[in-house]
Amino acid sequence: MIYWQLAPALISATLILIVPGLVVARSAGARGWLLAGTAGPTSVTLIALTAIATGFLHLPWSVFAVVINAIIVAVMVAVGRFHYTRRRKPNLNMRKRKSRVIEAPRLVSVMSLVVPFSLILWRFGEIIGQPGNISQTFDNIFHLNAIRYIEDTGRASSLLVAGFTSSSGQAGFYPAAWHDFVSLVAQVSGTAIPESVNATNMIVASVLWPLSAMLLVVTLFGSRTVTLLASGVLVSGFASFPYLMVDFGVLYPNFLSIAMLPAAIALTIGVLHLGKNVEERWTLGSGLLIAVLPGLALAHPSTLLALMPWTLPAVATATYRRVKDGAEHTDSLVQRWMPVLALFGYTAVMVILWKSLRPDESMSTWEPIQSLSQAIGQAISSAPISGPVPWAIFMLTIAGIFALVKDSGSRWYLGVFLVSCLAFVVVSGANFGPLRTFVGGIWYNDPYRPAALLPVAALPVAVYGATLLWDSLAKRANSITLPDSVLKITVKPPKLVIGALGVCIVLLFIGAVQRGAVTFAVSKAAQNYKLDAHSPLLSADEWKLLSRVPNLVAPQNTLIASPWTGASLVYALADRRSLTAHVFGTYDDSTGTVLQHLDEMSSDPRVCQAVQSLQSYYVLDFGTAEVHGQSHPFPGTSGLTESRNFDLVDSEGAAKLYRVTGCDGS
Repeated sequence: MIYWQLAPALISATLILIVPGLVVARSAGARGWLLAGTAGPTSVTLIALTAIATGFLHLPWSVFAVVINAIIVAVMVAVGRFHYTRRRKPNLNMRKRKSRVIEAPRLVSVMSLVVPFSLILWRFGEIIGQPGNISQTFDNIFHLNAIRYIEDTGRASSLLVAGFTSSSGQAGFYPAAWHDFVSLVAQVSGTAIPESVNATNMIVASVLWPLSAMLLVVTLFGSRTVTLLASGVLVSGFASFPYLMVDFGVLYPNFLSIAMLPAAIALTIGVLHLGKNVEERWTLGSGLLIAVLPGLALAHPSTLLALMPWTLPAVATATYRRVKDGAEHTDSLVQRWMPVLALFGYTAVMVILWKSLRPDESMSTWEPIQSLSQAIGQAISSAPISGPVPWAIFMLTIAGIFALVKDSGSRWYLGVFLVSCLAFVVVSGANFGPLRTFVGGIWYNDPYRPAALLPVAALPVAVYGATLLWDSLAKRANSITLPDSVLKITVKPPKLVIGALGVCIVLLFIGAVQRGAVTFAVSKAAQNYKLDAHSPLLSADEWKLLSRVPNLVAPQNTLIASPWTGASLVYALADRRSLTAHVFGTYDDSTGTVLQHLDEMSSDPRVCQAVQSLQSYYVLDFGTAEVHGQSHPFPGTSGLTESRNFDLVDSEGAAKLYRVTGCDGS
């Protein structure tokens, strides 16, 4: 089974994801769901910042660097917490109030996590198929080669990791938290890059996402048994996350960042004291939020930007309550209206960052994919991109909307749901124009990215609907009375019977949410991981030839290989450098000479000079079929079969490996 074969990588990924952040968050005083939900995002921050630090200090990149950094940070936090606690003056008003929320037993908490872990892990196994399969999609060319570059050079920093796309080894910023994470999993487990990628994604989806999302639900509505179990079942029932981001693109950095987003929202809500299960220590909540934000940004900045409008309703609600409370307890106009100024400042910063920290407008070329009415229906029903409607989640969402309207304490959360829906509606359904570009520019106007964000806001609404529905049914059941002539003795069902009934309900619930939309999403995603003769990035023949390259080509050689045909994955999968490792690279004159004029080596002395300086004595020819079905030929590598300057070294079907023999020293 795939799970046994990936066991070393799965265990490594889990430990790397949880342990560093757990140590730091616990040293800050976090416990319970707050500790569980922030451990993963804090680890991502530690990993990504350690990668940047090792780049600046020219230190080797390894898991030991992350461990040492985590220990140093944990000690510093613990010392700071100790001194802060000692110096803080006792204040009865600052004591943690007793929560009125009924907490579930620990066994229920464990069950609520085991359910999504098992379901999502199973579903990802169906998607991947075989442990070494890769996503046969365009962006994976960059992702896999970036991981190999980290392994080769130790340059894991987000400021350096894109260096393999340039002949100079220098490139701009690229959010590399996901790549750093995978490289550590490969390092610790000893597994190959494809297996490490798959194991990492499985743990992000089945561990990080449920913990993060359930922290948001618990913060909003408390940790009752029904709330936790509903969360555990529903968090695995959305088609657009976590499944869409490992299907389309493939957008692994977005995948990691979105899994962290609910925890960041939960911490913001906690700092504003809006939820029903809020940590009273403002310093702890603020500190953990500060710990999570860098990881969110270095996983993918667009999700950090999304955090601001997604939390704007919470900030506005907190402002309103502060102003209202200030009107009753103070006569100072400054103190009363200061929160309003803070709200305006928050909004202004959000707009400025939203407009400035985005790709160039020329890159936002995605067309709308449907009408506004279709987009609205898909957003509310959690069925974006024309997927099947998850009817159980849809009905619970509608119930949750009506219930939240009546709940004055939690009604504000509908604003978060509205923001999420509007983002998807505008990007997927509005015509090109200033509004669509303003809203969707941070996602290249690509509707798939805001589609993946929909479950973040929809999950709590659906859980609230499930909780209120359960309460309503329980109330009706308790109100049933029988005449004395029918039943004179009250019989209380044994706990075992109640537990068995609860398990049956959960199993029925699981079956309801796993059918239809999720099954469709998994089946669709699995098509991109199939390895056969017609795979769009690497065919089965091409993969076989790549597996033999390490025995045919010396490590010091750089192969001439087109990234568009998948041939440049010789770097990631065969550990041999590719002259053009990415489709959007910046290359020097020597590289350009080889690519454009290699077939002219007999008449142009510059060609052999370039070949020798680059040590490019091999050509990997995967034909003309490209991953996007387009055409980007390298003129210098055409007609190799007829030329006497090239010898065929090996082939598998139409895939061929040639050796350059027309230059001295080859």
